[in-house]
Parts: sequence; structure tokens; C-alpha cells
Amino acid sequence: MDQYKKLCHLNSSPDCKNIDLSSFIALGSECFLDCKAFENIDLSSIEEFSPNCFSGCDRISKLKVKHIEGVRIHELFASDIGFFNDNYKNLRDLTVISAENVQDSYFESYANIVNIAFVSSVASLGVNAFKDCLNLTNITIDYIGNQIPDSCFSGCQKLLNIVELKNVSIIGRNAFENCISLSSLPDLSSVTKIGSFAFANTKIKNCTINPDIDYENETNLIDGKMLDCGGRRLGVRMEGFEYTWQD
Repeated sequence: MDQYKKLCHLNSSPDCKNIDLSSFIALGSECFLDCKAFENIDLSSIEEFSPNCFSGCDRISKLKVKHIEGVRIHELFASDIGFFNDNYKNLRDLTVISAENVQDSYFESYANIVNIAFVSSVASLGVNAFKDCLNLTNITIDYIGNQIPDSCFSGCQKLLNIVELKNVSIIGRNAFENCISLSSLPDLSSVTKIGSFAFANTKIKNCTINPDIDYENETNLIDGKMLDCGGRRLGVRMEGFEYTWQD
């Protein structure tokens, strides 16, 4: 690797909030150690990270980063005491580049992130990919995959919108369970199978579904909520719930 393309250490001004990293493609261990003033970081040119390159940078609120398989976001903020610390506690806005596939549990429990935007199309999402992102409100993604896997967005309590399901044929178990702010769904007419409790404990009261859909069990709507989105009984009118069979 070209040595001039790797940043090994930075002695930054205590007032430095932003830095131009476009000349670098790699970051060394602790190269931004305790750069407390950093708020907005663009890592779109970086292709290689050391796990703790932002250790102690606890004011970063906006991050643009290239997706690198096997490296989770919180590892960039890790310190000697381990990965599970609060160094990324102020991270609110995350832009992800080149994330063709999002692995299992990749963003799981990133409780403070509010907005996630994917710049390029995403072909697959992993199990638990966004599980328990408690403050995730908006996700911008061009999703071209064919399924929403088990518990993918489970526990995203403030999520207001979900990915377009234009190519999705399978929604897994508990996929949107406990998304308590979610009140509407896109067209589900392309979906042929829905797992149990896929939309449990949401505010969803209407949807358009495929009449030939395969439900995992026969659990019915209860109290007008899509507790399971299961069974042919969905075709029975429930108080407070409107449905449309897709011709």
C-alpha cells in the first residue's frame, strides 16, 4: 500500500470539527485518538480501517462511511476497554456507501442513530440487521433483495417508514415486531409468504396483500392490530382495520 495513502496518526487542533480525508484510503490504529471536537466525518474514500481509529471521539454526530464487510461501525470507536463503550453515543446520522449486502446484526442495538441512508442499491439484508435501533426514525434504501429476514427491523420503536417492497416475496418472522410507531405499509402484493408475528405490536391498520399469500400460521388480527398478519382470517373485516385483496 502506498504509505502516503495511510493516515497513521493525527495531532489535531482541539477545535477541529471536520477534516478532509479524501487523500487517504486507510486509517491506522488510534489515528484520531481523543479528537474530542470532531462532529462531522466523511470516510467515503477509506477502504481499510483499524478497529479503534476513532477511540475517544465521542462528539461525532454525522458519519459517511464505506461499507466494509466484517467491520461494524462501533468498532471504529472502540477503546482498550473493549468494543462496548459509549464513544459513538452521539452518532445520529449515518450515510453508508457501497453496501451491497448488509450482514446479520450489522446495525443491531445502535440505539442512538436516527437516520440511515444507503447511497447505492442493497441486494440483501441479514437477520437482525437493524434490530433494536431504538431511535431509528428514517431509513433511505433502494432495496432490490427478495426478502426481509427474521427480526430485521424488530424493536425499531420510532421507525416511521420501511423499505419499498417492490421485489420482496418473503417477510420473515418478527421482521417488524415492536415497531410501535409504524402505522402504514407499502403495497404487499408481491409478497407470497409472511412469517409469524412479522408486524406484531405496530399501529398498522391497512394494507394491500396477495390473495395467494402463504401465512406461517392462523393467528388472527386482535384489537384491529396486525399482531401476526397471519391466516386466511385476514379476509374477515375487523373493526378499525381496512384491507384490500390484490387482484
